[in-house]
Amino acid sequence: MATLVFLPGCVSGAPVGPVDPALRPENMFAGHHVGQGVLTFRDGEIDRRFTVYSTGAGTPDGRFEIVQDIHYADGEHEKRRWSFTPSSERTITAKLSNAGGAVQLTVHQDRLSLTYPVKDLPFGRVHQTLYIADTGTIINEGHVTVLGYTVRRLHEQIVAVHTD
Repeated sequence: MATLVFLPGCVSGAPVGPVDPALRPENMFAGHHVGQGVLTFRDGEIDRRFTVYSTGAGTPDGRFEIVQDIHYADGEHEKRRWSFTPSSERTITAKLSNAGGAVQLTVHQDRLSLTYPVKDLPFGRVHQTLYIADTGTIINEGHVTVLGYTVRRLHEQIVAVHTD
């Protein structure tokens, strides 16, 4: 017989502790970035490799936008746009051009988490967690679920590109 132990404070997904300003999208993604990543099936078999070129900047109305150009190893190409509107120190409302609805972001003490419905996948949701490694590289880990069942996984490493 298995015994489940729940530790108070470890079960809740509510943010705790001070927010690291570096984890807010307007700080994490300002300027130019390049991401290298892979989508895998649930069993770990590779589905697709990709490279993402991103440019992030503030807008005159106080929003922050990221324009992304995604190149898949199979030759497919996709463009998308993120638009972020801060709601509070910890929560951000966002729109993603190819999402099936609103994006919900939460800034935690040590990471940024986000979730949104998938446009062309009934009952599908994307769940991502981003954090900054000691090297300064942004790590993006995620999964896609259908009715709570994981069908794809995402791993991406993102680095700033300095253009002079």
